[in-house]
Amino acid sequence: FVITTADGSTPLFTDADGTRASFFAERRDAEAKLKSLKGAGDAVVMSLPLSEALDLKKQPASELGGEFTLSARKGERDDASAIAGAQADPDDLPLFFDPRLAAPSGEVYLFLKKGDVDKSWAKAVGGKPSAKTGYPA
Repeated sequence: FVITTADGSTPLFTDADGTRASFFAERRDAEAKLKSLKGAGDAVVMSLPLSEALDLKKQPASELGGEFTLSARKGERDDASAIAGAQADPDDLPLFFDPRLAAPSGEVYLFLKKGDVDKSWAKAVGGKPSAKTGYPA
């Protein structure tokens, strides 16, 4: 999700000095940021495919009028850090997977939330995730 002008054509650079725009993994985070902005006028939160967000992030900031960053919930970064045994960069967008959930063709499904991986695994084995481990009891 991204905060844009009312017509959705231009992402807003929302940091204090107006040089960074964020792509949010969750709508509620983008809406909270929009509510906190002063002078945002009729700006709106729009959905944007992750592929488009990544394409914009790759382009030089000088061509776009600023830098694009990815914004994940702190809890997801914390989960990723715990799994990896290393601190996640605040600008990283963690992706989670479980090789046991791979398609027969070998494709691996990626999730933006660890909880979604846990729920998918629980569904695959016919149980409910336990509160303690996230995996079926």
